[in-house]
Amino acid sequence: MPNTKKLLFEFRKRKMQIIYCRIASLLKNGNDRSLSQKLEGWNSTLLFKDDYDSQIIDSIAPQNEEIVLTKTTDSALTGTKLRLI
Repeated sequence: MPNTKKLLFEFRKRKMQIIYCRIASLLKNGNDRSLSQKLEGWNSTLLFKDDYDSQIIDSIAPQNEEIVLTKTTDSALTGTKLRLI
C-alpha cells in the first residue's frame, strides 16, 4: 500500500490522469459477471457494486474527478470504456 500511495501522490502532483478499475457485479445475484468470473476458484468471488468489500479503500480512494470503472470481468479493457478513455 505505501508504494501505491506514493504513485498516486506523484500522479496527482504532476496532474496525470488516474483511472481506477474495480471488479464488482451490477446485480446482487452476479448474473452479469463474465464467464471467467463465474468459474470456481479465486476468480469466483462475488462482490456487488454497493457492498463494502467491493469499495476502494479510503487510504487510496479516488479524489475529485478521478475516473472509477466498475467492471464485471477480470480484464481491464473487456467490458469497459477504458479503450475510449
